[in-house]
Amino acid sequence: MAKIVVSFKDKEKYLYDYAMSQISAPVYIKQLILNDMQKDNKLPNKPKGNPG
Repeated sequence: MAKIVVSFKDKEKYLYDYAMSQISAPVYIKQLILNDMQKDNKLPNKPKGNPG
């Protein structure tokens, strides 16, 4: 899977500090993306699992 690299300028250190203070910065960023996609109704259909 591809990685997304995020960098912060010195004046954005407060953003970095906040993201790092979350339980897991990558999980936090994924949740932000999911929330944004839900807001825009752009979530893909979830694959249906095997009912058996």
